[in-house]
Amino acid sequence: MLATLTRVESTDPNYHEAGPARVQALVLIRAPGWPLGPGDAEAGLAAARRAVALRPLYPPNLLALAEALAKTGDSRGALENYLRARDAALALPAAPDRDEWVREADQELQRK
Repeated sequence: MLATLTRVESTDPNYHEAGPARVQALVLIRAPGWPLGPGDAEAGLAAARRAVALRPLYPPNLLALAEALAKTGDSRGALENYLRARDAALALPAAPDRDEWVREADQELQRK
């Protein structure tokens, strides 16, 4: 899966609002690490940063970056990006996706 995402990112990094990098980030930060799985929080953080660099106002990219920052121990950076994700989502027209992004950011902000 990660190899496919890498190929897609090299072909079209902007596909689905920087989706290849965003999905790589989520896989790498959520999966268990070696020897059980491909998890690698630092690589996940790098992938999340790539997604945000391409589409800085897309809430899922900001949520992935916030999660990666939290996973790597940067709680302040995570908080800032959960706030940015919430603000970016609220700037969009009302829609089920937007509401889910706001809810996700709010849940994480309540934990911080």
